[in-house]
Amino acid sequence: MDDDSLTLIMFLIVYILFIIYLKFIENITVLRDETENLKCNPLYLVLDSMVSNPEDSTKKFEGCIKKLV
Repeated sequence: MDDDSLTLIMFLIVYILFIIYLKFIENITVLRDETENLKCNPLYLVLDSMVSNPEDSTKKFEGCIKKLV
């Protein structure tokens, strides 16, 4: 491999990593803005009921139902 092709490959790797990093930052900001919507996501409620105690998960479920009604 000559020096130019090595430089090109390194540039492409850095460029792709930079794009991945920007997408990661974008997803984090979207998740921070929409945490209220994610709390009432059915998958989140199921996982929360498995992890937390029954009283807390019931309160969260009832809060989500009250928002819908």
